[in-house]
Amino acid sequence: LVFAEDILVARQDPSLLTKGPYSLIEDPLGEEKEMTEREERDLAESYLESVVPLPTTPDLMKSIKKFVAKCVREEYNEGDIIWKEGAKSDSVKILVRGIVCATLEGTRVCEIVARGNIFGELGLVDGTRRLSTVTCRTKVVIYSLNKDVFDNMVQWNHREARLLERIAIRYLAHRVQHVSNRIVDTHCLPI
Repeated sequence: LVFAEDILVARQDPSLLTKGPYSLIEDPLGEEKEMTEREERDLAESYLESVVPLPTTPDLMKSIKKFVAKCVREEYNEGDIIWKEGAKSDSVKILVRGIVCATLEGTRVCEIVARGNIFGELGLVDGTRRLSTVTCRTKVVIYSLNKDVFDNMVQWNHREARLLERIAIRYLAHRVQHVSNRIVDTHCLPI
């Protein structure tokens, strides 16, 4: 329960848990441990495995390993902007370590994206420009697959490309459900 509570607080303002003299936990999301690149890749694979809406099979695990092997490791610092709203979509990201914030232009609302999440998949699959600005709230490690590699996968490695499409479908279904819940909670319908 403490972990769940820390996640809820971190969604509002991660600095409440990670900074200041009254901080009870060094890092509520377990980011303090140094990891090797191999451990990070293993973690990225486990994150992908958890979001694929299929039973885990040896072939699926092989596809996940190949997918992550094609990703490039990126490191960002607190305050860095990963991309701006309206920018060309050129990659999908697996957030392995840290917290990022997605904001819409003209708003102060921050949607927290914690480790284990994938973002940018919609633009990679259908070419949509970036729908939000993504800023690092902490030091961040990301594994990124660029559009050229994905396009090559679509042409030559259908299984790995299909993996990303399945993930995108699952994430989009989750986001539609999230928006529907917001509409029900506010008792208003979009026009």
